[in-house]
Order: sequence, then C-alpha cells, then structure tokens
Amino acid sequence: MQSINNYRRWLPLLVATCSTAWVGGVRADEADVFNFNLNQSVMHDSNVFRLPDDVSLQSQIGTGQRADSTTITSVGVVMDKLLGRQRLHADLNASRVRYAQFNFLDYDGSNIKGVWDWVLGNRWHGEVAFSRNKSLTGFSDFRSPVKSLNTYQRLSYGANYWLHPDWSVGVSMFQAKSDNSSDLRETGKFEANGAEAVAKFMPRNGDSLALRLRRTEGDYPNREPTPNGLVDNSYSQDEIEGNLGYRLTGASRVDALVAGVKRNHKQVKVRDFSGVTGRLSWSWLMSGSTQLNITTRREIGAQDDILSSYVVTRGIGLGATWMPTAKTSMQASVERRVRDFLGDPVAILSSIEKRKDRLNVASLSVSYVPITSLKLSMTLSNEERESNYSGFPYRDKIIVANAQFSF
Repeated sequence: MQSINNYRRWLPLLVATCSTAWVGGVRADEADVFNFNLNQSVMHDSNVFRLPDDVSLQSQIGTGQRADSTTITSVGVVMDKLLGRQRLHADLNASRVRYAQFNFLDYDGSNIKGVWDWVLGNRWHGEVAFSRNKSLTGFSDFRSPVKSLNTYQRLSYGANYWLHPDWSVGVSMFQAKSDNSSDLRETGKFEANGAEAVAKFMPRNGDSLALRLRRTEGDYPNREPTPNGLVDNSYSQDEIEGNLGYRLTGASRVDALVAGVKRNHKQVKVRDFSGVTGRLSWSWLMSGSTQLNITTRREIGAQDDILSSYVVTRGIGLGATWMPTAKTSMQASVERRVRDFLGDPVAILSSIEKRKDRLNVASLSVSYVPITSLKLSMTLSNEERESNYSGFPYRDKIIVANAQFSF
C-alpha cells in the first residue's frame, strides 16, 4: 500500500511536467550549460533477497514473502561548460527508493560525478575526475536480510603528452574507497590506490591501440574471520594490458583487451593469482536499424561479500539492438557467467571445496520517445544461478517501468 501511495504522490507531478513539455515544447538542449531530468520508476522484483526455492525468511523478517514492488524517484542536473579550451562536466543525482513490503530497506541514494578535461598548449591534456555513489548493497552474495548502504568514491587525475598527432603517452593516479553502513559487512570495507602509465596510438580513422602498465595497492582494514584466525585481505596487483580497437569493415568493429595480471596477498599466499585476463567484443551493424554484439571475457575483480577477496569471472554474451523507428528501440541480451571464488581464505584454510557459481542472465527492454524531452521504457530481466554451495542458487525475475523527463 505504501508503494501505491508513493506512486500516487509523484504521478501528478510527472503528468503535469510531461504535459508542460508537450504543450510548451520544453526540451533538453545539448547546447545548454545546465540540463535537468526527472525520473520515475516502478519495479517488481520476484526474489528480493535472492533466496533458493526451499528457503524462507519467515523467522527473521516475519513473512515468507519473496517478492516486492519498489518506487524509485530521482531528480538530477547535468552541467557541461566549455571555458576556452577547458571543459567542466558535472552530473548530480538524488534518488528516493521506497519498498511496499520490505520498508526497512527504504533509503535515499545519491550519485555525484565531476570531471575537468584540461588542455595546456597544443600537446598537453588530461583529466581530473571525482565520483561518489550511495546505494543499497544487493543480496546476491549476502545471506542476511539486513539493510546496508554502500558508499563508494573515487578520485583520479592524469596527464597525457602528444608526441605526434596520432601518438601520446601519459600517466594517471587514482584513489578509491568503499564502506558499508552495516557492521555485518564491515570486512568489505576497503581503500585502493593505483598508478598507471599508458602509450596510445589513435589514428584519424577511428582505430586505436594502447599499452598500459598498472599498479594497485588495496587495503582491507577489517580482518576476515577464518578457522585459523583473522586474515588480512590486503593485496597488491600488477597488470600489463594491451587494448585494440579495429574497424574490420564499415559495418563491423572488434575491440580487444588482453592483460597479464599478478595479485599478491599479505596473508594466505596460496590464494595469490597469476594469469591472463581479457575481453573480446565484436559489433556488427547489420542494417541501418539493427546491430549485433558478441562479447567474451575473463576478468578478476573484487567480490562484494564476506566470503572472498576476489573472484575470477568468465562469461560469454550476445546482445542485439533494433530501432524500427526514430522514436522506438528494442534491446535484448543474454549472458552465461561462471564465477570461481579463488581468493576465499575461509575455503582455503578449511581445506574445503571453493565456491563456484554459474549464472544465466537475460533481459529485454523497449523504449519510446514521444517527444524529445520524454523517454518511456520497460525492461524485463531474468536471472538463474547454480552453485556448489547450498543456499546460493536462486531464480529471479524483475520488471521495471520507467519515465524520464529532461529539460
């Protein structure tokens, strides 16, 4: 009932705003310094806490219900200003998320991004960027129905020098940190600092070639409990990475990334990682209105739960976009993922089998733009996960209806 009341509260504003746009012709203009947007979404999630079919939370939250409907209302402003040769860009967004049944999960989120693209003379250019996001942490890998808001922020800055119209070299640094509001997720708190050196070849035909050297130091201040005591998940990671973007024909393009990665931990050295990661994507513009994309990947990344410091993910996906008219588009995608929890110190020190998940993800979305300032969309998605750990398989379906007004 609360979800319906929230929706009724915001619906008149949305209708009035859209009516103003229709009658007055107000619309977002890329030439404006400031552009504003209002966004209203209604979402139905069939399995909010990502539970297996035979698990109930009746004893913990007083209901065996799995599904819930959510209203998400957000307002945002985008600033894009060119000062001489310097460009300033900022994107600010505030959101209000309310659940109909599980209202203890209600929260107010925010997303802040700011970028300064600077230019000095004819050869020097660079970027200073800051972002901060506050949102509810998901339940895919967390087994407790507890509200935890994650705050993630990142600051990066770098400089590049053009040796030639097609060649450049540069360096950059970044600082990132992530924190959770719930004590149950305190082991997921981390800070990371990194530096990167890059050489790029970018000819005017749109192809690209880059070589990167990257060093990251990650610190987890809260130790993780294991059968052998507390473990420090802090690490250092070195990468040498090559990127290629190449247009095969006028209608198809290949983008490839190959990296050699070496990750060392302060404790439990047997979980160190050394290997090859990468991503290969092929896109094909079949016609003026239809595009096909195929992607395969093997990646190493941090895992946002209390079980593992990193996960190796392998995946293959297929996506398609169809635009039958200038105002209508459809997107469909499917992906098969396999996740190996190779960095789990609990499994290693307990001499038990490491966790391995297989996830199938499919989605279909349709969007319609009746006028320039208004976009209507609907998305259907389905997830199914298998796991060798009991309690982690689940099935979930999500339906989202969304209206976005920009001016």
